[in-house]
Amino acid sequence: MAAASAGMFNNPFLSDVTIHQIFNGQSKEYHAHKAVLCAHSEYFMRMFSGSFQEATDRVIELQDDNPIHFEVMLKYMYTLKYEVPSMNELEKDAQFHQTYLLPIGVYALADKYGVSELGTIATDRFPLEGSLIPTEGRRIVEAHYSKCVQADSVMGRVIARKLLRSCRTLITGSAFDDLVKRFPNLAADILLVCSRQSGRLW
Repeated sequence: MAAASAGMFNNPFLSDVTIHQIFNGQSKEYHAHKAVLCAHSEYFMRMFSGSFQEATDRVIELQDDNPIHFEVMLKYMYTLKYEVPSMNELEKDAQFHQTYLLPIGVYALADKYGVSELGTIATDRFPLEGSLIPTEGRRIVEAHYSKCVQADSVMGRVIARKLLRSCRTLITGSAFDDLVKRFPNLAADILLVCSRQSGRLW
């Protein structure tokens, strides 16, 4: 699928819809183009081609999406490039966010909005190499499983492989009991990955 001109991103020229992206009471406005949104997103295609009020509205509100992850997704629709925000745009532990939380968050939005190509890219950006301490592993689990409601997702399988390779102390310790009670799909993903990799659980 061809990319729209990057210069059209958030450009009022020929814009036929304004997105108010709201998160934690803060709003950011984007000038967008329905043709571009519909070309890349099943969510927007349904919104603008159906009987929803938004099909004719020139202003739409989208709530509860992390604004950094949302902008990565929106820019992708215009450029077909996965652009990583600079460190100073991220939270204080920017390196961890950029490396692990950003691809998880972008994957979640790609899944929500039906931007399948971006979901694949985000999964590919999640690193399997490198070690994790248990607190980092827990943050990764919380970031993904608090938004993903199904077991055996592509990102869930990648996270399970990462934990098995790099954070065994988390998944064999008592803290794992609490995580599994909160996020049962975590246990399902780990069991499925173990079974598929070796035909056994451990």
